[in-house]
Amino acid sequence: MKSSDYKSCHDLNDDEKLKIILKICSEAGFFDDINELIHIVAHKVRNPLFGISAAVEVLRGRYDKGNSNEIIFEMIDKELDRLENTIKDLLKTFSDSSYQK
Repeated sequence: MKSSDYKSCHDLNDDEKLKIILKICSEAGFFDDINELIHIVAHKVRNPLFGISAAVEVLRGRYDKGNSNEIIFEMIDKELDRLENTIKDLLKTFSDSSYQK
């Protein structure tokens, strides 16, 4: 192959550049490492979320339904759901292997 047969980085379009970068990252095991890290972080974040959720349920059981604390409990539940959905989205993104090919 002659040196003129190679394309320079400037001659590649964005899709070609992305494919090259993804191939290099995949061959280096980068995605496996990132996937493992994401799962570890998700586990570490979920543990306290479950504890907070359980604590809210215990506290909720100590008060009447119409109590003013119910608004606070609902806010906490909403934020817990938001964090859980963020974790699920992150895990889904990194378990989707289409970016690794």
